[in-house]
Amino acid sequence: MRKTHTITITFDEHCTLVAFPRKPRLRKGDIIRWDSPHGPVRINFPNGSPFGASGEVAGSARHRVTAYGGTFRYGCGVTVTSGKHIGWPGEAAPGSGGEVVIEQ
Repeated sequence: MRKTHTITITFDEHCTLVAFPRKPRLRKGDIIRWDSPHGPVRINFPNGSPFGASGEVAGSARHRVTAYGGTFRYGCGVTVTSGKHIGWPGEAAPGSGGEVVIEQ
């Protein structure tokens, strides 16, 4: 059975963007999307993604998992309502992001 997963991006005490759940476990065919109460989200998979896309994608889009297994690290950025961009890419927030685990 395919599941839909929504990852919420918010700030920690150091103003670094973090994902909840932090390390979601998905399966091939599942749907994933990212959302933030702070504004639009951009996601970057520097070493390949679990849904075949490479590079940067819109977090609000629905992405179908095509990978059969593995851990995929990503960076994330949010454009807040004032128009300021926070998180990836940016030297001030190199840890912004999370991981997605695809179970076999």
